[in-house]
Amino acid sequence: MNRFLVQVNKDGGYANITNNKRYQNHLWHQKPRDAHHGEVKIGDELVIYCTGSVPDHGKSIVFSAVVLAVSDDNITFELGNLCWFPAPLGIQTNCCGSSIVLQAPNPRVRNGGPSCELKKWAVRN
Repeated sequence: MNRFLVQVNKDGGYANITNNKRYQNHLWHQKPRDAHHGEVKIGDELVIYCTGSVPDHGKSIVFSAVVLAVSDDNITFELGNLCWFPAPLGIQTNCCGSSIVLQAPNPRVRNGGPSCELKKWAVRN
């Protein structure tokens, strides 16, 4: 199993994941930063980072989900149950048994996005 850090906003990804248990990125193949999107397989885990536009969860990593199905073009991932992280400090474990390391004293990430180290950690683990 691999873990992939994905970023979602209020209008697109967050609503689709929480309402439909589905994540989609139609432009993943056009952006070098999204190249790992094409490597996601069934059984991998998505660690979800919410942008500042998501009420109550902005600029934080709040949940993860296991990938149950991947479309042929790797645009759409069907997800299992959402595993919400508690208010993390340091290393915490969510209901799926996944640990996540946060370098800040709270789950909020500053300067607009997850750190490069956190992205690398999510892909490595």
